[in-house]
This record gives sequence, C-alpha cells and structure tokens, in this order.
Amino acid sequence: MVTPIPHTWATRIRRSFLFPPKRSPSSALVPALVLIGLLLAASFATLAAAPSAHDASSVSSASATGRNATLWPFSRDSIWNLPIGANAVYVPGNIKKPTASGMTTDVDVLILTPTAPVTKVWENSDAWSGRSRCDAQGGVLFEAPIPTDFVVQGAGSGNPDGTTPNYATAILAADGHTLIQGQPMARCTAGGTATMWWWDHGKEDLFGTGNSGAHGGSMLSSLGGVIRLGELVPGGAIHHALKVNLLGADNYYSGSGGYRWPATTADGCAPGCYGGSVPALRMGSLLALPPSIDVNAMGLETGEPAKILAHAFQDYGAYTVDDAAWSVYAVATEYSPSGKVDDEFGAAWNFTISPSSRNVPWARDMDRIFGALAVVDNWDSSEWQVVSASNGTQGAGGGAPRVPWAPDFGPDSVPPVATASLSGIRGTANWFVSPVDVTLTATDDSSGVASIHYRTDGGTWQLYSNPITVQGDGSHTIDYYATDLAGNNETARTTSFQIDTVGPVSSAQVSGTLANDGSYLSPVTVTLTSSDATSGVQSEQYRIDRGPWTAYSAPFTIGGNGTHVVDYFATDVAGNSETVRSQSIWITGDLHPLPVSTLSSAGTAGASGWYVSSVTVTLEATSGSGSAVSIAYRLDGNAWATYANPIVLLDGRHVLEYQATDAQGYSEPAKSAAINVDSTPPSLVANSPSDPLAPDGSISWSGSDSGSGIARYEVAIDGSAFASVGLQTTLTRTWTVGTHVVSVRAYDAAGNMKSAVVQFNVASNPTPAGPPGAPPSTPPGIPEIVVGLLMLGISMWYRPRVKSRRPVPAK
Repeated sequence: MVTPIPHTWATRIRRSFLFPPKRSPSSALVPALVLIGLLLAASFATLAAAPSAHDASSVSSASATGRNATLWPFSRDSIWNLPIGANAVYVPGNIKKPTASGMTTDVDVLILTPTAPVTKVWENSDAWSGRSRCDAQGGVLFEAPIPTDFVVQGAGSGNPDGTTPNYATAILAADGHTLIQGQPMARCTAGGTATMWWWDHGKEDLFGTGNSGAHGGSMLSSLGGVIRLGELVPGGAIHHALKVNLLGADNYYSGSGGYRWPATTADGCAPGCYGGSVPALRMGSLLALPPSIDVNAMGLETGEPAKILAHAFQDYGAYTVDDAAWSVYAVATEYSPSGKVDDEFGAAWNFTISPSSRNVPWARDMDRIFGALAVVDNWDSSEWQVVSASNGTQGAGGGAPRVPWAPDFGPDSVPPVATASLSGIRGTANWFVSPVDVTLTATDDSSGVASIHYRTDGGTWQLYSNPITVQGDGSHTIDYYATDLAGNNETARTTSFQIDTVGPVSSAQVSGTLANDGSYLSPVTVTLTSSDATSGVQSEQYRIDRGPWTAYSAPFTIGGNGTHVVDYFATDVAGNSETVRSQSIWITGDLHPLPVSTLSSAGTAGASGWYVSSVTVTLEATSGSGSAVSIAYRLDGNAWATYANPIVLLDGRHVLEYQATDAQGYSEPAKSAAINVDSTPPSLVANSPSDPLAPDGSISWSGSDSGSGIARYEVAIDGSAFASVGLQTTLTRTWTVGTHVVSVRAYDAAGNMKSAVVQFNVASNPTPAGPPGAPPSTPPGIPEIVVGLLMLGISMWYRPRVKSRRPVPAK
C-alpha cells in the first residue's frame, strides 16, 4: 500500500527569492511602450524564421522504427506515450495566472545506467524539513546502479533547484527492466552516501505502462512525462505527454478526493487546501490545448521553444502530478548523469527556463499556453483499455490519434558496443607498475544496454558491476561483451596488458690482487650483473666516489690508493628502478697518483660567508702522472656536465659538486662547495605614526629579505648614533614635545643594508581622531534629502503585498 506524502512535506519547489509586486501601469508607460515595440519586432522575426513543430522531420522522428527504452520509455499504449484522440472532450481548465514567478521546473532525477556500480541507498528522513538530506539516518533501503561521480545536491539555500526540491527519482536496476522510484534523493558528494526518504519497491518495468511512481501528490511516474535532454532545443520535439504542477489552492478541485485516474491519491490536505472551481481539474487530470487553437497564431514571443511545448500540450497533453505549493507553473525536467535540461535550455536559448520575473517573453508565453489549456474529461481507466486495444488507431479520449503512436522497441538486431579503459600507474614500454583497474562501459543505439559480462585470464564469466582490479606481475587478458535489452550479444572483445611491480636486482663483482688486510694491491675491475623476473633488465647505472652517473656497458677499472665507493642500480623494461646499492673498495698498492682539482671563486665578500655580488667560479685540475685531466661538475643537484669555462653564480644558496678524472680513468673522490650569494638589500618600510604622536606613543616599521634573511635593525634618533634593536620592529619611548626624526636601517645576513626615515610631531595632549568628542556632523544638504526621498519611494513601490488566504467554505 502506498502512503500519501503529507501536504506539508509536498511544498517542494518553492524558490528562495522574493518577487516584486505589480507596478502602477502609468509609472512605467514610456519604457513599457518602447519595450513592447522591440518585443513585437523580435516576435515577428522569430515567427517568420521558426519552423512548424509539425514539419516532416518531427513526424518522421516520431514514427521511426525502433526505440531506445532509456530515451523513450514505456509501452506504446502507456499514458505517457498516447497522443490525444479526435473524440477527446475538452473542458476549459480556467488555470489562474500565477503571481509569484514567471515559470519554474520540478526537476526529476533519472539514473538509467544499469551497468553502473551497484550502490547502497540509505534512508534519510530530512525530506522537506529544510535539513541537508546528506547523511544516512536509517538502514539501507535498496541497492541500485549509480555512477560514482553523479551528485544530487542536498537541500539548502545553495541548491539551484530550490531549497527543498522534490527530486522524484527513477533508477533503472541492473536487470535493465525494473524501475526503482522514490523521493527526495540526495548524494551530496561524488562517491558519497546516497539517500532517499521513500521508495516504491520497484513496481514498474521500463517496458511496461509505467503509470505509477514517486510524485508525492499523485503517485504517478518519476520517469514518464519528463522533458528529456535534446527535446527542448533548436530543432527538437517532444513525442510524449508532459507532467505539470499547479497551485492547488487556485486550481485543483477538492471533490472526489481531489484526484482522478491515473492518479491514485492527492495531497493529504486536499479537502482543505485545494480551492479550484473546475470539477474536472484535479490531481491526475490530462490537460491539453484544444485542436481549435492554432499554435502559430498564439502570439508566442519566444518562438520555437514555446512552440515545442505548445505542440506537445496539443498532441499529447500533460498530467497534473503535484501541487506546486506556490503561485507558479511548473513542468518536470530531466537531471541525469548525462546532464540537466534546465542548463541545456539556458545554453540553447540564452534565457532561463525558470525566470523570476513575470514580465519577460517566456513568462508571458507560459501564460498564453497554460491559460488556453483544457481538461480531457472523457479519459479514465475504462477508456484507456479501449484505446490500448486499438493498437494505434485511437488516442486519449478516443478517436483517431493526432499523431502516430510511439514506435515499437524493436526490431533490434544490432548488438551493443562495449569498451574497456585501463587505469593504473603506467611505466614504460606499455607496462603498468601497479595493479590495474579495468572499467567496462557499453552503448546501444536501439533498445539499450542490459548487461556486460567479463572474464579474467580465461577464467569464469562474471556479470560486470564495478571496475575490476587485476593484480599480479605478468601478462593479463580481460575478455568482455555486452548484451542489449533485446537480447543481442556482441562478439567478445579482449584487452591485454602487462604488470611489473618489482624492480630488478643487481650485484657488483670486484677482481684484483688482494692483500691480507682486505685491500687491493692493484687497480681493480668491477663487473655489474642484473636480473629481472618479469619485464627484463633495461639498463644499469653506476658512479664512482659520488661522481656523475654513467651507463654501464662493460666492466670498468678503478685505481688509485684510498677507499673508493661504487654506487650502482638497475632499471627494468617497465621502468622500475631498484634502490641504489654501494660497494666499498680499498686500494693500497696502486702507485698511480690520482688527479687533484681545485676551486677558486671571485666576488665581493659580505658577512657570514655570503657574497654580495655575483660570483665567478673557476675549476682547475692537475695530474701527478702528467696525463690530460677533465673535470665534471653539477650545480644545485642538476645534471652533470663537463667543465669548460668559469661558472657565474647569481643570488641564491648554491652547492657545486666537481670531480677530476685523468686520461687513464683514475678519478679523485667527488668534492663539493657551498657558495651563497645575496646581492639584493632587504626591503624596509617605515610606517607613518599618528600626527601628532602622544609622548608615550610608538613608531614601527617592517622589513623582509628573500635571500640571506634579516639579521638586525638599527635605529638613530634625532641624529644620534645608530644602535641595534635586534629584530624588533617597534620603538616605544617617552618623547619630548616637538619634531623628531628617526632613521631605521635593515641589515641582512650578507651585510646588505636598506634605510628609511620617519619624521613626526609630538604633542602633550593630541586631539583624538574621531568620536567621542568630535564635533557634530554637517546636517544633510539638499542632495542627501533628495536621495533619501528617492530611496523611500522605491522601497514603497517594491514593498511586499501579502494577500490574506481565502477561507475554505464550510461544507
């Protein structure tokens, strides 16, 4: 049994802004005449250019064979797909013009992605209380496929769909048939908790008639009647009935429970809060434009978008599904992982579908359309059965349909197309160096995707629901295929990939003449060997005595007495590098002398080891063997280079590493030198004190230095000698009455200096800068009085006008 939603919770789509009341016509006569002239010109131009909604392209689209159920749902004889019949009996709806807003939308959440990750939807009872709806407050209501990145904003003033939007929701289950419907839904962050207050336990089928759902006033479908993406755009058309909300207090008749078929209920307050005067217009009524109305002659100012709606109202009609609960028209629009109709509409037509003002072309067009709507009064369940049995020869209300029925879902002989995407840490040569997540998606141009199956490395076939994580080094394959709702299977596809998460292992072998103490009595030969279990070894690198890294290709020789250190590592084909390994070698019997390098620097020396000018560094080397010597160097951890010319260093803290090697390959241990340069003085600002300054007042300054940093400040008062005040930036003392000059110097650690001077007056009793004690301000002059009167007039013009609610007559 379906429990009706209380009317107090069904006041759903009230916007969180105020609207100005109508103005006196005479107060804006001239601007109005100018605006009317411009609008008429634009209207004629639009009417001349806009195509008829009944042109050949619209008709052929409606009668095309094959239909995608997720884009055009429900059976051909569904109330949402039946066109109006020639025998329909029309009763004027007498819908009252709204006073609060020009138009609004009741946004329905459509999640028709059966292959998305299965997600738990938790109970949340915030409903229309104004609380956030974001957190789980009860147990799991159900599980359904919901894309991880799809967000449905919670309640609150920041929601563009209203502070407490209905968000009637339809979710297509993983079987591709069952519709899970409820409201209001929220998922406040991507991948976060999905919540809902009430749901229908999956009573409807995507391919069925689709009457019932989760619109709280009527309990009609959350999916049927929704304006979908691509329909209300240039060249678009709507080939189904719509859903509308009206203000119940003005329009819905309270008799017969306040509802009629296909609605199964009305708002709980219907006997007291419905105040309409037309007995035919109740919750669930089918509204339509009578055939006597020429849409092209309605004077629709916005042209094509209004005509698309008007033709839908005339050909298919619209069911009343909810009480708007404020004075406004509302139509149901799509919000899905594919996008939002409200946003699409604004981008296509350059104006909003929900204007706050009633005095704009779109709002006036809605008055023209809704004001002309009538109720199809000979439409009930028995009449529907007759029309359903006609198999396309009758429409709602009986008689020949205005336009052809919706096409069948089939035949669909074309299988869907599935794709696989891989994510993980990519290495080199198309290898992954981490586990791989495989995401499968599918599309189908006709009946829609029902499921995706996969298997890993030739294993058992499984139903896909969430990304597949594949671990383990080596080669892997994922076979997969998709099935559409018509039962077509595509040919299985395969994606292959390779994983290598473990780096190679290398070792060093040293050969030479060993002494008893473990040292070598001659130069030694070092041989590196490496192995990798999966992708294979790509390269080996080594360095001697912290010198430059060198690609290993063959055994190399190390000579010269002393202790030498060889660092080395290997990298595999996938890009994994092992941790650097080290081998210490002690040589005592090699008489070949090592080369020796020296460093000299030229620049202006400052304090604390800093230079206060650019520095020129010269490297030189000698060899005791008399052979040629080269020097390798690198600056600040960058790549090693061969020294050729002096190196110029600018401001900054620098580390220069260098190493000499002779022609026989003998290298000295790498050396390094720290060279700090700061040639820029600090910045210094002396703050202006109040004038005059009190005898016990303070002066202050601020300084900074991005190089060596501020070392100290020095202060001189009235020409006295400078004295250090450390790093303090204020000076407080007892000042004598009169004029004073204070000089401040800022020194950085390198010895650079910047000075500033502040001059000020000291008075024994300085006058306060403002109240208390300030003289009264000058009385307002004529301009201020005029502005004040103007603002008062505007506020009176725009003041809210509250009408008392008409009492419900006693029965």
